[in-house]
Amino acid sequence: MPIASKSSVRQEPMSPSSAIETRWEIPKTWIWAKVGDIARIVGGGTPRASDKTNFATSGSGIGWITPADLTGYEMPTIEHGRRDLTERGLALSGAQILPPGAVLLSARAPIGYSVVSAAPLSTNQGFKGLLLRGGISPFYIRYYFIFSRSYLNSLGSGLTFAELSSRKIAEIPIPLPPLTEQHRIVARLQALEVRSQRARAHLVTVPAQLARTRQSLLSTAFSGLLTSKWRADNEHKADTWQEMTFSDLVSDLKQGWSPKCDSVPATPAEWGVIKTTAIQPLEFRPAENKRLPKRFEPIPNLSIQSGDVLVTRAGPRSRCAIAAIASESHPKLMVCDKVYRLRVNNDRVSATFFALLLNSPIILEMLEAAKTGTSESVMNITQEKLLRIIYKIPPIAEQHEIVRLVMAALARLDVAVAAHAAALGDLTRLEHSILGRAFRGQLAAQEPTDEPASFLLNRLKLEPVPKIMKKPQLKAIPPKETIRSTLDQIPGNKFTFEQLREHISADYETMRDELFDILGGPHPILRQEFDTERRSVYFVKT
Repeated sequence: MPIASKSSVRQEPMSPSSAIETRWEIPKTWIWAKVGDIARIVGGGTPRASDKTNFATSGSGIGWITPADLTGYEMPTIEHGRRDLTERGLALSGAQILPPGAVLLSARAPIGYSVVSAAPLSTNQGFKGLLLRGGISPFYIRYYFIFSRSYLNSLGSGLTFAELSSRKIAEIPIPLPPLTEQHRIVARLQALEVRSQRARAHLVTVPAQLARTRQSLLSTAFSGLLTSKWRADNEHKADTWQEMTFSDLVSDLKQGWSPKCDSVPATPAEWGVIKTTAIQPLEFRPAENKRLPKRFEPIPNLSIQSGDVLVTRAGPRSRCAIAAIASESHPKLMVCDKVYRLRVNNDRVSATFFALLLNSPIILEMLEAAKTGTSESVMNITQEKLLRIIYKIPPIAEQHEIVRLVMAALARLDVAVAAHAAALGDLTRLEHSILGRAFRGQLAAQEPTDEPASFLLNRLKLEPVPKIMKKPQLKAIPPKETIRSTLDQIPGNKFTFEQLREHISADYETMRDELFDILGGPHPILRQEFDTERRSVYFVKT
């Protein structure tokens, strides 16, 4: 595929008013421009959230986009967010109606989301809308923002969270190609994006497939099927598996301790208390701990030794009864209050076998049934219910063979998991590399007949500023008689100013003035009352 490297030069600044940052070399028919040179920048706004009449369900009002709407959003265009604005909400906010083809750029929390409006819509103040001039491709600009997300974040500033002001956005440098090349680049990127998305969609299914394989392996292991050949070769019988309770297998069970610890992890020379996040299915993460303050005396009896089986006893449903095994000793790490430390009877069961058993589908079902709690976020499994679980246990020799086969298979699955993560990383890097080539003019051959972008930039200076769409106006403020008639529609004799506003579309100040005019009239039909318990002002019909 031909590229344009031979025609690439560093473009000198064209603007006489201020210099433009040149991020890399571009072809000679391109030019570095600022966002402010090619677009009008429009901010957004949010109406009062407590007034439900300002909002409508998604698709039923005026599209209104917030950065949260783009979390996980993959489409290049958008029409509506999770909720819309009503005409009233739009009129009473700083939001503006942006036309189709506007480029939306999230300017805070987080910086760098970008999408193109597919219909007239508005945004909150977390977005800046770019109304492009001169037929510049909005999708070219969107791709550039996606590629430049790290760069955009480096430009943000703010004490609470990083933010890009309209002024900073106006200064962002854009490698601007001729119009025809913009469309060629977009077409090429869109074609490559389809292939990339197809590959990513396939990769996304891999973790679930690996998880099913893992569960199938554990199910087979503890049903006796995995070692059926081993039993035949060694003249063992399946009926030698004996039914035992977990209390038969566990020689010691300790519940941990959770003092108020420091927020930093302990060093190897310091005492620490593990967090529940240290225990993942069949994985112990000792680094997940908090340092024990020196004012507390450690309890060595709660420390973790090699072969200890650790089980979370409390937490959200998904985090209760998670089991792992410590593969090495941690003499200065103690278990926390929400974790059981189990030590097994080695004459009856292998510690690794027991940890694998606790992660098998059939035992997970029993553990799920044993959980109790007041809500999904507060679940618990008691020692008594844990130790009462019954299951058939094979002889020690067969346990060792099961452990050998399962651990070998799990190691192969770990290799597959690592390969999957590497493939996702490679795909992400490839996507970024393709975008990088596109904005250096290296994705397609240059056309010498293209009108240089400098001509386009000069024309833009003569074009009028793009206009935003006209906002709807609130209806005329209702006269006092209309407010009087509205009072009859409000149930009960007592209401708040906010409840009255739900029935009448008008701005806050005018409604307040009209209402207090009624209160001060010669024959008032309302009186004010202060509710001391709720510390609120109410109006009472007289």
